Amino acid sequence: MSEVKEDWVFVDDAPNHFHAEILRGLLEAQDIPVMMFEEAVGRVVPFTLGVPAMVQIFVPSKDQERAKEILEKYYDKSYPDDEQSFDEIGSPEDKD
Repeated sequence: MSEVKEDWVFVDDAPNHFHAEILRGLLEAQDIPVMMFEEAVGRVVPFTLGVPAMVQIFVPSKDQERAKEILEKYYDKSYPDDEQSFDEIGSPEDKD
């Protein structure tokens, strides 16, 4: 039996575990698998800030571009509300 391996690529850093879970939920809601890597101190003391609390977000390489677009819309606050999907909103430039 042959095993298919996916290449995972970095897409973002979250400042703490709680924020990383928000990003994970946002991406997984769009059918993009997520892996997170963090220092142990970020899990033990979840309110830690700075480098020890940073969480790296990885997605399969085939989803990298779409994940970055979704995260960009999230950070630009142009993500959809409950009435829209990411496919419907277009880019922020399309709104003018």
